[in-house]
Parts: sequence; structure tokens; C-alpha cells
Amino acid sequence: AGLELKNKKWQLDNTVSGYLGYKNERDQPVVYSVGLKRELKKNALRLQYIHGLHNWEYQTVKFSYLWQWK
Repeated sequence: AGLELKNKKWQLDNTVSGYLGYKNERDQPVVYSVGLKRELKKNALRLQYIHGLHNWEYQTVKFSYLWQWK
């Protein structure tokens, strides 16, 4: 499940996802993610935070530079 808000230069996305039986072990990992993207002239910058909530202890922050080949 998720939510995405967007205008001309900014995009905010917020999601929670998961699945049953990862690695056939009856666990139920759940992951929360929030991201912010800023459009530039042809390219974009993106900052994302990912956090494992259930059965998966994980945290990371990603910073990305995106470019288009148009």
C-alpha cells in the first residue's frame, strides 16, 4: 500500500509492503519506505529511507542522481 504526492518539481512517496513465507520459513517481513524526488532540468535527485518493520531488521538511506537519456 502506498501514497504518492507530486507537483511539477517534487514527488513524495510513502509505502508499506510485505509478503508471507519468505525463504519458506513462515515469517512475514514488512518494509516501510519514504522517498523524496526533486526534478531538475533534465535530471533528478532522490532521497529515500527504507526500514524493515517486522521479521527483517534493516535500515538504509539512499541518495540517488537520476539522469534521462532523451
